[in-house]
Amino acid sequence: MKPSRCSPKFATRKARREVKALTGQAKLSSLVLTGLVPVMLLATNLVAPAYSRPMLHSTIGLVLLGVATGMVFLGWKIMQKIINVKV
Repeated sequence: MKPSRCSPKFATRKARREVKALTGQAKLSSLVLTGLVPVMLLATNLVAPAYSRPMLHSTIGLVLLGVATGMVFLGWKIMQKIINVKV
């Protein structure tokens, strides 16, 4: 990468815009990845209810669903911490 010949103020603005664009992309990715799990559960429940019945109507299924929900939430929080960039 060539050294920039523009003013430091312009370079700072350019860097902020670039960071904002990259973090915007990462925020959208985190929303898609987090939202994919409930959407797939709903789709499976609508298309093949017998397939998701054991998970939704048994004690172990509900426990595993709770664990999975906690893991998805934890992953979302970690992604939010990674995305939060100070310039």
